[in-house]
Amino acid sequence: QRTTRTELHAESRFWSYDGVDVHYAIERAPGANAVVVFGPGFGAGAFQFEDVCRHVAEGGVDAIAMDWVGQGRSWPEGDMAGRNFGVETWISQLTAFVEQLDYSKVYVAGNSIGGLVAASVAARSDKVAGCALLNPTPFWSFWGPGGSPFWDGALPAPRWVRALFETYWNAFRSRRNVEGLLGLVYGDAGKVTETLVSAILAPTDRAPALAAFCSVVFSPKSALALDEATRAI
Repeated sequence: QRTTRTELHAESRFWSYDGVDVHYAIERAPGANAVVVFGPGFGAGAFQFEDVCRHVAEGGVDAIAMDWVGQGRSWPEGDMAGRNFGVETWISQLTAFVEQLDYSKVYVAGNSIGGLVAASVAARSDKVAGCALLNPTPFWSFWGPGGSPFWDGALPAPRWVRALFETYWNAFRSRRNVEGLLGLVYGDAGKVTETLVSAILAPTDRAPALAAFCSVVFSPKSALALDEATRAI
């Protein structure tokens, strides 16, 4: 594993999963035997939980925040043929991650889509001792379990899909739009900083970003909706 220091977290690391260097950040508590793993909202990343992870670690529990594959700093290199960036991909990612952790207690938590992912992982993994949902989205994708009948979200994206969504994608990832969306969801407007906005926008400049976004839009919904996952925990 590679480890570097960042301004946002005590340690920034990369975990090898499905051929991808998945980025996560960890705040350590001395002698901790429990950990909380946080999943971010769509388009965000580990940086979203900077303050939260610090507070958790100050309480004696290790705190980890990770980037979903195809977002943040977790990007495949080279040929992405066959890859899918739907919610089930992220559920599998987080499940595999928590299964290899060596703690007596492992908890998962998430915001927005991260909440749905966390609940789904808690429902399917015996390794998870508990789950915290932070304004979770109740569902993800309007398509059925098989995805869109036009395209299942597996890359490469059809040319017509890229052409259809390119204009919308560029408007969606504009600085003005991101600032406006953050203003709607953040209770403290002072937290909507230039650093935060830039961290969200940086991955959208990657060459595969449009294709990854198209994959998200056309991919199938999660096997369990939020209410089903919470009942199964």
